[in-house]
Amino acid sequence: MVGGVGRMGGLPGDGRAVGSLVEAARRAEEFGRLLTRDLRVGEVMRFTNYYYVELEEASGAKATEVLVDPASGAVQLEFGPAMMWNTRYGMMTAGTPDTTAQVDPGRARDLANRWLTARDSGSTADEPETFPGYDTLHVSRAGRVEGCCPCTRRPAASGTTHGMDGCSTCARDHFR
Repeated sequence: MVGGVGRMGGLPGDGRAVGSLVEAARRAEEFGRLLTRDLRVGEVMRFTNYYYVELEEASGAKATEVLVDPASGAVQLEFGPAMMWNTRYGMMTAGTPDTTAQVDPGRARDLANRWLTARDSGSTADEPETFPGYDTLHVSRAGRVEGCCPCTRRPAASGTTHGMDGCSTCARDHFR
């Protein structure tokens, strides 16, 4: 456990609905302080089923991504990449230096756009945002962010990235 919250745990809801980006940021900031005192809120977005919040380190570097439940105010690490691939705040923290990156951010964007094109989605991947161990790319259509697409920086045994499967679950979660 780190600061009273397990890395895979979260911040339980406080029984109050979260109805704005500001309220979501407050809840995410509270969760971030449980991980380490140096995290602050970066970008906050509202999706259909949750608020997405990026937490940053004091240096401005991206730290991790969290989800805030609008009904309960509960906060947890983002289900996929933040939990599985984050080399500082996720499950891959022990003995997994971030220096093993083999898929650079430019390649991540190319892979995401190929994945989206193959599905005739009409969406494109924006510039990658680099987190410890992976990249997250906002997926946009007609200039509007409609989801996120993760890409791990470690190639799978087959030589491809495993990150593109994440697009199928998050790129379709449109804004409310």
